[in-house]
Amino acid sequence: GCVMRGMETETFSLVRSLVGRSNSPTALINLGSQSTTIAIVNQGVVLLSHNIDRGSNELTNALSRGLGITMERADQFKQEIGLSLRPEDREVASVMQPLIEILISELERIIFSYNRMTERKVEKINLTGGGSRLKGLVDVFAKRFGVETIQGNPFSRITYPAFMQPILKDLGPTFPVAVGLALREITSR
Repeated sequence: GCVMRGMETETFSLVRSLVGRSNSPTALINLGSQSTTIAIVNQGVVLLSHNIDRGSNELTNALSRGLGITMERADQFKQEIGLSLRPEDREVASVMQPLIEILISELERIIFSYNRMTERKVEKINLTGGGSRLKGLVDVFAKRFGVETIQGNPFSRITYPAFMQPILKDLGPTFPVAVGLALREITSR
């Protein structure tokens, strides 16, 4: 019959596809639709992992209700306008701001308490998951935490034809777990 080879916790797949054995302690934040996970990773080892019951659907719902628009339109606004500081975008951004604030405060609490317990503080934030496609989010995190912040690209450790770059860059945030599982078969971490 069919053999299940890919069962493991999501976090380890994410680490493999996005961080690998990087030598700077990294907070890997996976913004899902229902919940957000944060894992602090150093040299391929997960030192701490937390789950927060807030996801990007919450933003879509707030936009849909607050602006009286469809969920599809709300999703579009998240990616095209997001947390823009332009005056004409204020209406959209201000609906999401308080929710983002709550999420960041929770993440801040986790990162700060980790930093207090260790010599090697978090040096990098890697945002992934569908929710990381919210426009302007990377900048907000970088400002708030004062460390290098990137949007994770699970395809960075895989060879693919150049013409696929734009497609993969766009899809990347939604695929890290799958890529991490696939990489398990071909790398020894």
